[in-house]
Amino acid sequence: MRWKIFGPALFAGLMMATGACKTLDEPDLNALSLTDLQKNPTASGIAAATTGLLRGSRTIEEVFVAQGFTELTGEFGREGYALDKSAPLFTSDRLIDLGHSTGGDGVWSVVYRNIRQAAIVINAADGATDFSAAQKNAVKGFAKTIQALDLLMVVDIMDDAGAVTQFDVDPSAPLPPIDTRDNSLKKGSDLLDEGKTLLLAAGSSFPFSVSAGYAGFGAPGSFLTFNRALKARVECYRGSLGGGAANFTAALTALTESFLDPTAPLSIGPAYSFSTNSGDATNPMYVPVTVLVCAHP
Repeated sequence: MRWKIFGPALFAGLMMATGACKTLDEPDLNALSLTDLQKNPTASGIAAATTGLLRGSRTIEEVFVAQGFTELTGEFGREGYALDKSAPLFTSDRLIDLGHSTGGDGVWSVVYRNIRQAAIVINAADGATDFSAAQKNAVKGFAKTIQALDLLMVVDIMDDAGAVTQFDVDPSAPLPPIDTRDNSLKKGSDLLDEGKTLLLAAGSSFPFSVSAGYAGFGAPGSFLTFNRALKARVECYRGSLGGGAANFTAALTALTESFLDPTAPLSIGPAYSFSTNSGDATNPMYVPVTVLVCAHP
């Protein structure tokens, strides 16, 4: 009976809307417009997109059940295992090769989506008339550091299979080539150095907010110590892969500029934060029923 009453009325309403407007397409008023960010960037729009980089980077832990970055690298390094009784092949596959079922492809897609957003943010910052020069530097220094962090995660998983190092590419252009592992690590190192230069000229505060996991690192000066910690890690990788003394020396120099403190607890430093708040995500490493994520003794 309800269909007989509301059906004709709904049809008539749709016909009126179609006749008046010619289309039912409407913009998403709850989301930032990519066109606005690229063609008419504002301080508020850039701030939202920059804060979103932390959410995008965190997504690497949420790719699929039992296929997050921590689980993948833990099993590749024989340091931990995700024991999923509903899909035990995940673990055995990762101990054999990086096949399509191991989750590496999912990590690749979410990482490069975030790296691309950072490239858009960097370009948008230069065009924002309501940002000071220091604020533009803060946005770009932060974004380049996140790009380096994300790229390092690709290298950690793909190893000598390489990674893409061209970020600011037109989506309609041919796909950029996959670069070597060594060049990918150098790209990450260069991004961190570029980020350092920008952060040093970024003033005393960020023109955007950071997540709770970055408490204590929410300003250019303190965030720079995180940038330098990543630089040290990248240079250690490069040194152990044939670069030798020069890279290890660079790593030691970066460590003196980082937040490293041998007397501090191991929990010091930025971290991904999760919560049960509306719109947020819970920690995917804690799945007590279906998946047991454990360290190897």
